[in-house]
Amino acid sequence: MKTRPTIFISGVSHEFGSFRDAVENEIEMKGCFAENQLGFHPDYSTVEEMLRRRLHDSDAVIHIVGFRFGAEPNQRPANAPRRSYTQMEFDIARELQKPVYVFLSADATVRQPQNPNEQPEDDDAEALQRAHRDAVQKTNHLYYFFKDLADLCKLVAEIPPVQAARFLELLLGEVSGAVQNAAQSVIHAARSGDALELKFDLTVLATALHQAGRRKEAEARFQEAEQMQADRQPTYPLLYSLQGFLYCDLLLTEAERAAWQRFVVPPLDGQSIQEPCKCMTTNEALAANCRAVSERAAQTLKWEEGMRGAPFLDIALSHLTLSRAALYEALLGYSDIQNSESEIDAAVSGLRIAGQQQYFPLALLTRAWLRSLTGSRIGPESAQSDLDEAWEIAERGPMKLYMADILLYRARLFFFYEQQYPWQSPQDDLAAAEKLIKDCGYHRRDEELADAKRAILGQSLR
Repeated sequence: MKTRPTIFISGVSHEFGSFRDAVENEIEMKGCFAENQLGFHPDYSTVEEMLRRRLHDSDAVIHIVGFRFGAEPNQRPANAPRRSYTQMEFDIARELQKPVYVFLSADATVRQPQNPNEQPEDDDAEALQRAHRDAVQKTNHLYYFFKDLADLCKLVAEIPPVQAARFLELLLGEVSGAVQNAAQSVIHAARSGDALELKFDLTVLATALHQAGRRKEAEARFQEAEQMQADRQPTYPLLYSLQGFLYCDLLLTEAERAAWQRFVVPPLDGQSIQEPCKCMTTNEALAANCRAVSERAAQTLKWEEGMRGAPFLDIALSHLTLSRAALYEALLGYSDIQNSESEIDAAVSGLRIAGQQQYFPLALLTRAWLRSLTGSRIGPESAQSDLDEAWEIAERGPMKLYMADILLYRARLFFFYEQQYPWQSPQDDLAAAEKLIKDCGYHRRDEELADAKRAILGQSLR
């Protein structure tokens, strides 16, 4: 698995060649790989095969659409419509179900300087390009209008795969470095006066601080970013999309820990899993916080579903937040666990469609917890299979923070069944998790690790 997404850049060369180069530079600075095709074989079948291969290996497509039809392959089959190379890229990307982000020039003057040798296009080509501009605005893909090169680069920096790449340093385990780099980015964005960049950099910093265990500082940065969001879009005053998911992740921190405390203490005789555990720190205030987060996620999900071409990632992450909040509230003893099951199904299927593997382990972990509660612990379609799939994804990175989480989940979900433990032992998994947490500076999990060691190591000695 690639830890950095590859984004294919599509656009007519003699109209947007320098624009594509600038976009390539922008997304590579943000941590993505760029596939910027410079030339094509003239034969139709050869170019189609090549485009399919390159687009198949890409995670998303940036399709820049102007007013020029552009070059086209020769020897087109009789039953094939006339399409330029750039239009073929769009068609094949859609066929392969790749996320496509369309950027339309505001008018014909928005382009690179015209080459003196550039020839006018025939009437059919002009008509086909006008039809293509109209068609891309009627698909379910996100589209944006840009007024110049700087505007295009600014918009590109906001699309989900580019935003997601900014967090890979964290997932790979460089927590301290991520905090330092994000803090520098905030300073630069503030000096530049770019409010959109500053808002996003604040959420990156907040997330890094959260993983470093500096929760109060993280919450302050999230609140600052959300105030900027409310000022910029009063009709959408909450952080949404990936940024909203990360804020909700922080807001659920205390409830998550309390839910695990509830889970790792076996129910007393006659006590239901739904009953509040009197000996732990579960209480109605934490359950109320879960409900507040659910209300927030439900609101942002409603916004996202109402936005034309909203990315599958955004919608899936909102369902994941709703599932987590419902699960924690159920374990605290204040709701039905079935509320979480319906949401996790939507989250898992949505993340599979989105193809954003760097977030898929999060859904698998939540589903593993749910499955362990409903009796599906080992075998196919079980908690064990979810944890194994999550480990396979994380290990290839290696995404060390996920690896630490998975080890903690394995120990906490299966230590009751130590004689049939699917892996080496809960003690070994706890030791490996502790090493990763310390090595990465992943201090967000310090308290959960301490809770697990007290419950599991003490339980296994009895």
